[in-house]
Order: sequence, then C-alpha cells, then structure tokens
Amino acid sequence: LAIMIPVWVYVTNVQYQTNSRLTLSYARNTVEKLVAAADLVYSQGPPAKVNMQVYIPPDVKNITFINTTVIMRMNVFGTGESEIWAISQAPLKGNLPTGEGAYIVSVKAESDYVNITLA
Repeated sequence: LAIMIPVWVYVTNVQYQTNSRLTLSYARNTVEKLVAAADLVYSQGPPAKVNMQVYIPPDVKNITFINTTVIMRMNVFGTGESEIWAISQAPLKGNLPTGEGAYIVSVKAESDYVNITLA
C-alpha cells in the first residue's frame, strides 16, 4: 500500500497534465483555423463566406474578438486561467458559444470586417 499510493498519485498527475496539454492544443487549433478562414474571406471581399467545423474544448470561459485578434480564455488544470490567441489580417466581429463540442461556424466577409458566428 505504501508503494501503490505514490504510484497512483504520479499516474493521476501525469494524466491531468496530458489532458491539459491536449485541451490547449484543441484551443490553439481552433483559434488558428478561425484566423486562417477569416484571412481567406477578407482577401476575397464580400460576399465571400466559409462554413467550417471547429471543436470548442472543455472549460472555455469566453471567446472574444478584439480588433484583429481572437482570444479564447479557459481554465486549465494546474495552471489556472490561460489565454490562447491568434491575430488576423482582418478586423473581426462575432459571437461563439463556450460549451464543449463540435460546431459549424460561418466566417463571412462584410464590407470592412469579418463576421464569425454559428452557421
């Protein structure tokens, strides 16, 4: 029993760290996909539009669009709150849910910005 408890604590800690890294990778992938799609439709101009599927990882607090930046704030085990962000060439506006899951997102070029919303 004295040997099993430290091993169990170690394995549990490694599992939480792995899950945290995976969650951060999902978040990074999502914001980078959004920015790539926004840059594409912005370069083409209105009425360019792309629908794509993105995965919102667990524990996302909010997703904001500030000027040309997408910011995903989330709680991550062991590190507290983290921000994952990416910068676009286009001014961005939009609204996305924070619940975990796969969503179809519409990325549409407007006259002077790109709108990112659920499709």
